[in-house]
Amino acid sequence: MASIQMPYRLTGRREINSVMNMKRNEILRNAFKVFFPLCAIFSVLVLFSCFTPSPLYGTWSDNLGNKITFSDDNTFTAIIAVERTVIDDDYNVPVTETFSGSFSVAENVLSFSTDYGTIVTEWDIRGSILYLDWTMPQGYSETIKNLQLYHN
Repeated sequence: MASIQMPYRLTGRREINSVMNMKRNEILRNAFKVFFPLCAIFSVLVLFSCFTPSPLYGTWSDNLGNKITFSDDNTFTAIIAVERTVIDDDYNVPVTETFSGSFSVAENVLSFSTDYGTIVTEWDIRGSILYLDWTMPQGYSETIKNLQLYHN
């Protein structure tokens, strides 16, 4: 009789093991269905929380008519008040010049690409004041313009 009952016991255990394996596989599948979307959401949140916008974005100006606007697509527009030397006569004429182009930042070095060439300068923000030196193209009486611009 023991020899007859033994196959039934093994068959019963196999059925129990296969049912348990099926339940375990179902639990694992459900866990992966929840786990992977949560990992994806978490990784997106981590990536976006690490992004820091540039403190330069926006408009900076002073009371002398100087104004620089930095856009988030790395373009800029600058209106610089300068005195232009009239070559025929020996006197300076106050004018405002408009520059536009693209800019790039590497730590505290700011590089402007304009139609007149590239202007490379160091910049610093203390409080809400942007400090930088603007190098003018040839033909201006001021070759370097020290700018102290307030954020608008």
